[in-house]
Amino acid sequence: MQFNLYYFHFIMRIFMLSVVSILCLTEVLLASGANAQLLQKKITLEIQEGSIAEAVKNLESKNILIAYDAAKYDLNGKKVSARHFSGRPLREVLAYVFRGTDLDFRETGAYIILEKKVPQTPGRVSGTVYDERGLPLVGANVRVIGSKSAQTGVDGTYNMELHAGTYVVEISYISYKTQRVQEVKVEADHLRGSCFSSV
Repeated sequence: MQFNLYYFHFIMRIFMLSVVSILCLTEVLLASGANAQLLQKKITLEIQEGSIAEAVKNLESKNILIAYDAAKYDLNGKKVSARHFSGRPLREVLAYVFRGTDLDFRETGAYIILEKKVPQTPGRVSGTVYDERGLPLVGANVRVIGSKSAQTGVDGTYNMELHAGTYVVEISYISYKTQRVQEVKVEADHLRGSCFSSV
């Protein structure tokens, strides 16, 4: 009898730990799901002409938690124009308040975090276009579909500044078959080099 009672207590402990774990996990999932919708939350707000600091206080009066370093970001020195928002997403209201400033916002849990915008520096795509004999092609057209184009120089090289992203590059030259290169990835502050043979 003692042996069975021991296993019964052991199984009950495991069962209780499982129930508590499931309840905790459910609470975390429900809380994160609710917070992930903060920027989509519809609010009604009257923004008065004045400083962004006043607009932030107005938002905080609507139980919107905004975290920022007051010493680092001079919100009193930045101005906002008057506007009425009725049932608009918080993202739209914040975009209006911080437009034309060097500040950006993001959602983290139950908070809106203010931070400096990170300037996006362009990346570069450059390379050389060769013919079937390995000689550089002068004046070949190199086109980034939906963006920029360039012609190769006397040494067959080209160079273009592009924003970070994934592009399709097309290379063409009179009497040569046009080539398309898919999935050319450009990263900010990086040089992407390519060599093409337009045969």
